[in-house]
Amino acid sequence: MEDYLIAGDDTRVRIILHFSERPDFSWFLLRSPHRLVVDLPRTDFAFAEDTVLKRGLILDVRYGSMTDEQSRIIFAAKGPFGVEDVALIENEGKGGYRLVLDLTSASEADFDRAMLERMNAALSATTGAEGEAG
Repeated sequence: MEDYLIAGDDTRVRIILHFSERPDFSWFLLRSPHRLVVDLPRTDFAFAEDTVLKRGLILDVRYGSMTDEQSRIIFAAKGPFGVEDVALIENEGKGGYRLVLDLTSASEADFDRAMLERMNAALSATTGAEGEAG
């Protein structure tokens, strides 16, 4: 990952992650504290740690390798939030990709509903893949 950008306030935040190659990624939500977790294949984080700013809804950012094959970025929020959009966009002209994450403040009920939806979608995808292979 080549770059990390964040802009926003306590009600809305946009996070942009720049990659030299198309990343395979997945994301999910956790609570206590409220977090957005982005899983990536093994990733070299090529930006200075002091450039990883916390802004608006985002209270803390942690990242690193989970295993030899997997890396993870965790965005901890000040409170419940919604994931308004997650988009992987190919850069025009200069190559590479950017992962754009748009977050908005939300109620606890909305956060819990979104967290359960992501968990159910992941479970369905895993069950479907196993059913097709069998």
